[in-house]
Amino acid sequence: NIEIRHPVLMTVGMVCLFAESAIAYRSLASLGMQQQQKKNVHLVLHTVILLLTIVSLRAIFRFHNEATPPIKNLYSLHSWLGILTVVLFFGQYFVGLYVYFFPRMNVETRKNVLPYHAYVGTLMFSLFVTATVVMGVLEKMTFIKACNNNGEMNNKCVVANTYGIVVIFLGGAVYLSLASPHKSLIPEPRYA
Repeated sequence: NIEIRHPVLMTVGMVCLFAESAIAYRSLASLGMQQQQKKNVHLVLHTVILLLTIVSLRAIFRFHNEATPPIKNLYSLHSWLGILTVVLFFGQYFVGLYVYFFPRMNVETRKNVLPYHAYVGTLMFSLFVTATVVMGVLEKMTFIKACNNNGEMNNKCVVANTYGIVVIFLGGAVYLSLASPHKSLIPEPRYA
């Protein structure tokens, strides 16, 4: 079913891999990984997220357009916030790629951009990704009437609500781990 691709790919990409990428950038330092290696892991994970996001969005637009009758695209707060999140993610990705990889700016510029890059990434995951996921869960459960079908709540609602709560706690945990000062955010002169 093409409809299931969107939540699955977005969960794998924007939730799991995004959290992993942000936390790995810090935690890999404790394993003795060099700055450039950490950046490479960070870039590869974000590239996978970018590709999964493109496939996911293509799937949901296709599902909406091929439904009988067609479902209007971008009709809900979930979709609006989702598009905003994707635009911010793509912007963050390409600014990071330009500043830190190709053509790679001078050390001073990289050092000045780093706090903003880290802040926007943390904000995107902790607030936008978390809120968008929770709204998507609510939208789907409302659409299929899983949480209040003639006064009854079925197992889909319990699973969806549990998933939403887990995502909120994950967002909080990632925020707390990234908000605390850490020496790995201080750029090394050669690789910032």
